[in-house]
Amino acid sequence: MHIEGADELKRAMKKVGDRTSGLALRNAVEKGATVLKDEAVLRAPRKTGNLRDNIEVQAKRIQVGRVMYDIGVTAKAWYARFIEKGTKYIAAKPFLRPTLDTKKEDATKAVEDELRRSLKDVLE
Repeated sequence: MHIEGADELKRAMKKVGDRTSGLALRNAVEKGATVLKDEAVLRAPRKTGNLRDNIEVQAKRIQVGRVMYDIGVTAKAWYARFIEKGTKYIAAKPFLRPTLDTKKEDATKAVEDELRRSLKDVLE
């Protein structure tokens, strides 16, 4: 993910310290991940609604200066990979990959906006 003005954001994050900047980063990345999750829910095939109900955002790695979230499905929708990729018996109906392809810029913008808002609140 590329963020415009990343150097400026890095300088601001150093001013507020690791704890505050880490919280700002975690919240910002979660906002971006939520943009992708919401789109995946809209794109997911709906037969019973179980697949849509079990798409989630989950923190995977949180370290100083680094945050990673997964957008995926819970074990209750274990069959999602067969829908996404297809099998020799059923045609693929991708919903996760098209979500990323169409919403990655919106997710990046959500991260940028939230980081700027969080840091502006702290620095003012």
